[in-house]
Amino acid sequence: MDDELIRRTELYLARNGMHITDELGDGLHGIVLLVEDNLNGGTAALKVHRYAEAYEREVLVYRHFEESRILKIRGHNVPLMLRYSNELLAIEMTTVRRPFLLDFAGAYLDGDEPQFTPEAWDQWEEDKKEMFGENWAATKKILQSLRAHGVHMIDVNPGNIGFEMEDR
Repeated sequence: MDDELIRRTELYLARNGMHITDELGDGLHGIVLLVEDNLNGGTAALKVHRYAEAYEREVLVYRHFEESRILKIRGHNVPLMLRYSNELLAIEMTTVRRPFLLDFAGAYLDGDEPQFTPEAWDQWEEDKKEMFGENWAATKKILQSLRAHGVHMIDVNPGNIGFEMEDR
């Protein structure tokens, strides 16, 4: 973690009376931690973003899911956003079990999605097909369902579309 992420994480935890119990992930857009409330022991996932643009996209997608009352997409659990901090670029959300669908920092709502050439899309699809293997057909259906809900998910990998029977 870089110093700025550590600073913002520590500030969020202090303001909300929480502590870290585990690190769930670290990627391009930020870090995800399992956190626990110091008073009641409840747990949540906390994502602290590196970049404001990715944070803003993710908050918009979670708000869109909340307004549309979306808790699952094709049987895949979607976290609920509990709290967020524009100042700290932090999103606190529920934890979910497999099968899951998460990490919307690389997702776009209708009208905001990036435009790629047909060749770029073909290459993207080939890469994802190889990445997901036998789960690619199901993954495509999940992406189609997301698009039907106005969400275009570009950052697609087995870490953010988790199927039930994968090695853990």
